[in-house]
Amino acid sequence: MNEIGNQVGLSLSIINRAAQSYFTRELKHLEIGPGMQAYLLAIELNEVISQDILSKRLSVDKANVTRAMKSLEQLALIKRETDILDQRKNLISLTKKGSIVKNEIITISQKWIEILKSSLEEGEWNTFNNSLLKIIENLEDIKTNTK
Repeated sequence: MNEIGNQVGLSLSIINRAAQSYFTRELKHLEIGPGMQAYLLAIELNEVISQDILSKRLSVDKANVTRAMKSLEQLALIKRETDILDQRKNLISLTKKGSIVKNEIITISQKWIEILKSSLEEGEWNTFNNSLLKIIENLEDIKTNTK
């Protein structure tokens, strides 16, 4: 790998570790870790979603979703019910407590974004954000074509 590739990898690693540290600290009082926040953020307020759709929405395997839902259910942040039309499916929705926690996570996440944006001009941030979206889209295409 060339020097630029190494620098990109190192930069992504540093940003990821900083994010993990920030979210671990900021979410501690909510009794959830950084891994659980994505699940709560992926469930819309007043939405009822199957675990399968949640798995696709987050690009994670179904076993991870099942484990996460069990933890979130134990914390009374989500409600999990069997689909009456298809007994094989679990339907997930946020509880009132889950909705409150989700709103707190949104506030914490917005503060993190402001930290990231603080060193960039608006145009630089928009370019960076658009580049990330292109990379994600490309990764989704690669993932879809390798199955």
